[in-house]
Amino acid sequence: MDQNHNDEPAGAPACAQNADAGASTSGAGPERRNSARRKLAAVTRLLRGEPLETVAREFNVTVARLSEWRDRALVGAEAAMKERERDSRDEE
Repeated sequence: MDQNHNDEPAGAPACAQNADAGASTSGAGPERRNSARRKLAAVTRLLRGEPLETVAREFNVTVARLSEWRDRALVGAEAAMKERERDSRDEE
């Protein structure tokens, strides 16, 4: 029996903390592309303090690639923090 399958019905929501964590390929077939949701789940785990090597292994990516995802996420977060709310000066 394949351990990657579970008894949940198709389309059941995955737990955000473990979203796609065990969905690595077994070496057979082409390398799988990572969705934005999957990348964000990995980066979130890093930001919460999980070891880089552990998360990289679980997501089947290199430490360098995972570090790149984290750096890009932090640049995006910094840009989002620079946005300001509209005020009366915008009306002028």
